[in-house]
Amino acid sequence: MANLNAASFLDRWHIVQRATMPTPESVCWEVAGVEWRRERHAFTGAAYSFAVEVHRLASRTGDKAAWSLMVVVEHWWASGRKALKTTTWVRRLSGSSATILAWVRDHEAVRRATSRA
Repeated sequence: MANLNAASFLDRWHIVQRATMPTPESVCWEVAGVEWRRERHAFTGAAYSFAVEVHRLASRTGDKAAWSLMVVVEHWWASGRKALKTTTWVRRLSGSSATILAWVRDHEAVRRATSRA
């Protein structure tokens, strides 16, 4: 896992998201001391549609933010809901990438060990 936009990180991030999200409609939940917020924006037109999910994760140590992260998942469709493209990108907002990578890696391992992935 070289960086936060690497496919290996994104795969692990998706595993943690799917395993910990309480319901498909959830907009806020906590995972091992990390606050997870999700917003969804969508548009449907005659020729195309898209939906953008913005995930904001924030880890706190006492009163200070240890790290924060934004993950954006975009889905694009042509008319008739034919899938055009899905892309995911990440931006570290604060803290170290190494700490974020370790948190996601550790939680993926927990999910797999408990058969929740």
